[in-house]
Amino acid sequence: MLVYMAPLAGLFVMASIFQVLFASDIASLCGALLGGVGGFLVARGLSPRLAARQSWQPVILNVALPPDLLRVDTPSSDMGQ
Repeated sequence: MLVYMAPLAGLFVMASIFQVLFASDIASLCGALLGGVGGFLVARGLSPRLAARQSWQPVILNVALPPDLLRVDTPSSDMGQ
């Protein structure tokens, strides 16, 4: 979601600011380009930190297989001992 929303928000915010400040469509276009690139860079900078969090990792909620076809291996804490 961050990858999509940060550039989009940057695009709209910077285009609006440039439109208000310079009252020109060309300035608005430049602001949109600047905001989109800036939002992409923000998303690129934040994503490694967010990906390292355990709470942000995907979790499988349901597997559409019968129980006899599914084998689950879970790591246990006493394997290293």
